[in-house]
Amino acid sequence: MSDARLEILMVRHAHAEWVPDESRPLSPRGRRDAETIARRLAGTPLDAIYSSPYPRALQTVEPLAERVGLEIAVLDGLRERTLADGAVDDFPAAMRACWDDLELSFPGGETSVAALGRFSRAVDRIVAGHASGTVAVATHGNILGLWLQDQDPAYDYHFWSRMTWPDLYRVALADGRLVEVERLWDASP
Repeated sequence: MSDARLEILMVRHAHAEWVPDESRPLSPRGRRDAETIARRLAGTPLDAIYSSPYPRALQTVEPLAERVGLEIAVLDGLRERTLADGAVDDFPAAMRACWDDLELSFPGGETSVAALGRFSRAVDRIVAGHASGTVAVATHGNILGLWLQDQDPAYDYHFWSRMTWPDLYRVALADGRLVEVERLWDASP
């Protein structure tokens, strides 16, 4: 075993007005919060920035990328879990059911297991490219919560339900294994 430690700044995208379309952009509040993230992380030496392909995730880290002079690498595997093909009648109940049964899927949707596998492969790809250092990853709440739960069962439905838009976690991995999670987001200026 080596002493390699990679820190991933996991950024849950900032606020976007909900519409049943994954191409929705950030709201004005979300854009302000994206600027706040950029200011707070501008002094962090970053080796790379990765993002989900969805606009709300990309737009959350674009101000950071501009400040630190890095291109954003888009990885499809970082996208949000597809809950269903279209809106569900009772979103909170549907989400709870999916956390309780990781094999459950709604018509046109992914199981939590399938989404987690996709996301984990994307994270593995990031880890393979960075033995140590710090990278930022812009993603989504449900898939991030599922990935953290896969690493540590303490990250459950209740953890996910308390996440904010945006949210920010420093996730430390040693030899590809989770060793520490620290919440960094504070909505105060």
